Amino acid sequence: MVVPAGPDGPAGAAARGAVAGPMAGTVAGTEPYPWPWDGRFSPRRCALLVVGDGLPISDASVADVVGELIGAAVEAGVLAVRVATGRPGSTAAAGSTAAADLPDAVWSAGPSVTAAGWDGFYGSPLDSLLRAAGRDQLLLAGRLFEIGVSSTLRSANDRGYECLTLGDACEAFSAPTRRGGLSSITMSGGIFGAIGSAADVLGLLREPAELANSTDSANSTDPTEPTDSANSTDSTEER
Repeated sequence: MVVPAGPDGPAGAAARGAVAGPMAGTVAGTEPYPWPWDGRFSPRRCALLVVGDGLPISDASVADVVGELIGAAVEAGVLAVRVATGRPGSTAAAGSTAAADLPDAVWSAGPSVTAAGWDGFYGSPLDSLLRAAGRDQLLLAGRLFEIGVSSTLRSANDRGYECLTLGDACEAFSAPTRRGGLSSITMSGGIFGAIGSAADVLGLLREPAELANSTDSANSTDPTEPTDSANSTDSTEER
């Protein structure tokens, strides 16, 4: 069954219900607002989209960050999806499996999709895959930032997904176009979501127990201790 995306839609509700003690929290240091907007990050609502254009990531530091991010995401329960994009009719769009130049073994726990253009949703099953899995929070990484990543981000935003673009996990064509592209995401209070760093996401993914415990404490009370309402009732009866 295909269900609408969005934190308040059925997909988001189904995902939250599937997690024991839904996590409450945001990724540190995101701009222009704490991401996600509802303050309820959960790996079970989240997908990592690693976009590729059929060519390897040439920046070794970015490649290392992406590889580390994939491993931590999968371990935490985030759905990792490899998204192959390219110019319509190009080798990548026709089915390249070299997206982000990552070995297939890294993707054993997640699916791969091939788009018919630069937008990862165009001519691919990406949208239905994410909705069926109840994933409405998206992390975006890969190459090239200004083309495939940006096109996929804008399309995801139009479809109602809550998006976080990880600047240090995206290879760009040039520094100036990277700066301009990141700036465009944050305009008007976050017209295309938020931007952040893979390092901060990794910090959150590696502390799921602390997040869960924090949420559980906030949402539960000790049955051996009287609640405020009980104390209020007792005081009324005594008077």
